[in-house]
Amino acid sequence: MKKLLAQKINQIQVTSAQAQDGAKTEGADIRLAKDLSEISDGISAKIQIPTADAPRTVKVTVTPLEGIFKGGSFPFTLTIDSEYPIKAPKPLYVGPKIFHPNIDDQGGVCLNILKDDWKPVLTISHICFGLEMLFIEPNPDDPLPGTSREAALMMKESNGMQKFAKKAQAWMKGQY
Repeated sequence: MKKLLAQKINQIQVTSAQAQDGAKTEGADIRLAKDLSEISDGISAKIQIPTADAPRTVKVTVTPLEGIFKGGSFPFTLTIDSEYPIKAPKPLYVGPKIFHPNIDDQGGVCLNILKDDWKPVLTISHICFGLEMLFIEPNPDDPLPGTSREAALMMKESNGMQKFAKKAQAWMKGQY
């Protein structure tokens, strides 16, 4: 698997360099290829390698193995800026509606390591792990607006986690 991943990453680097009409491969492309080649075995998220059409877009699907969201499949795209790793990737949830305090109605994601706590030493593996943790331990103390805020308030009520779990699972089944 790692050998296949390495070959695909090499293709991305070559295609990216060719797409720039002979220009040098940018640092963001080199770092992204390195990150993808070192994906940790400790994450359960599925990662789709960028294509030549979108060399800096990584698709990540989180399938929680435990917790309220167990059994769901939650797709994200990570858009990698040309200044990566200085600038954090921008995550976007691209799945169906979700009742979650840290994912808003437009797909925005609140994850500290992608905002205030971002450091260039963090990798795509760290981001995937962070996304996985959002589903194992949703954070009601840092909600986004809209239904996210509603989810956070519900979680903080007495017996709120049970109500939250019931509503989140209903939304996972398309019962809004």
